[in-house]
Amino acid sequence: MRWPRFIIVVFDAMRRDMITSALAPNLRRFLDEGSDFPKSRCVFPSVTRVNATALAGGAIPGATGVIANKFFDPSVFNDK
Repeated sequence: MRWPRFIIVVFDAMRRDMITSALAPNLRRFLDEGSDFPKSRCVFPSVTRVNATALAGGAIPGATGVIANKFFDPSVFNDK
């Protein structure tokens, strides 16, 4: 059995009004053909890396280590 395959792409600072045929023709065509998520919302207060990780991996920041656009690795500095 073949599993469905998905690619999740997160565009940082890409406002919907910027996705035009003139500025981003391939992305515009992609959206026009039905690959869109117009009612998406932030999982956490709008912090790009945290939300992109939560969307792609389905895990909360404590599980991924991606916190407030910074990466937490306790083996480097366990107090920061």
